[in-house]
Amino acid sequence: MDAAIIDTDILSEVLKRRNSNVVRHAAAYLRRESQFAISAITRFELLRGLMERGATAQLKNFQDFCQRSLVLPIDDAVLDLAASLWVYARQKGLPSRDADLIIAATALASGIAPGAAVSYPLGIISIINRIVVAPCPSSPSRH
Repeated sequence: MDAAIIDTDILSEVLKRRNSNVVRHAAAYLRRESQFAISAITRFELLRGLMERGATAQLKNFQDFCQRSLVLPIDDAVLDLAASLWVYARQKGLPSRDADLIIAATALASGIAPGAAVSYPLGIISIINRIVVAPCPSSPSRH
């Protein structure tokens, strides 16, 4: 198995350590790859949930986890690609949840094989395995 970006739902299960099958697969992945890779949107989604619940101990553990993991940034290139994926998904009647598409775009922009991404909704996998994305115009310079 190649490197993969772990999505929010799977990472949540990994961190809970309740499902022995998930824990076993996570341990095997770490033996091969040495660290998890996640999108910054996954970090955001989990962080906000822990903060909302006031889960102080889990928040500390998650921050430590992020320090040991590869947290891939969301930049203009990722957002441009996510926008293209969103349009394609809407035109084809496929799921178009922003966070999932940003995670998929992060995988594509980082060069991680889309098929290796863990737990994308089936419609998102269909999109990223078939789409040909036209280059987006350059973003206006920001000063």
